[in-house]
Amino acid sequence: LNLFQVVRAFEALGVDLVDILGAGWAGGKPSVFSHDISPLINGTRNARSPYKAFYYYNQRELHAVRSGPWKLFLPLIDIARHPHYRKDQPVTPLLFNVEKDIACKTNVAAEHPDIVKSLTGLAEKARADLGDNDRPGKGQRPIGTVKDPKPQKLSAR
Repeated sequence: LNLFQVVRAFEALGVDLVDILGAGWAGGKPSVFSHDISPLINGTRNARSPYKAFYYYNQRELHAVRSGPWKLFLPLIDIARHPHYRKDQPVTPLLFNVEKDIACKTNVAAEHPDIVKSLTGLAEKARADLGDNDRPGKGQRPIGTVKDPKPQKLSAR
């Protein structure tokens, strides 16, 4: 099991683990929204994520898109808390091959404009569905609220 396999498994886990474990504890099956990610966890040779892309949000802002070995950091409105953008540099898309450069040190966007275009298209689909900053998405749910919240206490058994 190499580091890249571990990273892929953990990315998929973030989406599926709660659903899979919750179904297991309840004695049922995972929902239709989850996938069997055991090949990723077990390190099966040539295992692939069942997801076409992963979307990295920081609060309401879409920061990056990952598909296969490629991760595209998107130009941002507010770059105050971003690991790759600096206020004194122009804000352009940053593309990394995370299989070869897991630390995301070498921007290869200029060498792969087709990949940048493809991942930017995936980002637009995510924005249309999930939103981005002040741009609401069609699939975006309203924030959950409780009208009269009360603290909950664990009772001693």
